[in-house]
Amino acid sequence: MDRLINETVVPMEYLLSHPMIDENQLASLVSTCSKLVTQYKFDLLCLDLQVIQSVRRGQQRVLLELLNRLSSCDWNGSIKQAILARQDKIVERQELSLKHTLNTFFIEAEMV
Repeated sequence: MDRLINETVVPMEYLLSHPMIDENQLASLVSTCSKLVTQYKFDLLCLDLQVIQSVRRGQQRVLLELLNRLSSCDWNGSIKQAILARQDKIVERQELSLKHTLNTFFIEAEMV
């Protein structure tokens, strides 16, 4: 950005180098040009900072919305339900395995 601004000043510097301009007036014009360029760079920098801060505020707003959504979910209840459901399935599977083992044991065992 700095380079582009400096390139736009080149034609002005060319005009200011004209020998017909009085030295006092030349000094005043060069000073004015320098002040305007510096002010323009400063204004662009301020605008950059405002945009960055706006983006940051927007990202913080989105983050807060996501955190609110996350905290509103009942994760503990869901996790407890999942654990209890898994526990029930394990018990059910163990009972089926035990029944199968008992049934096959008595069928395969020799009668005395």
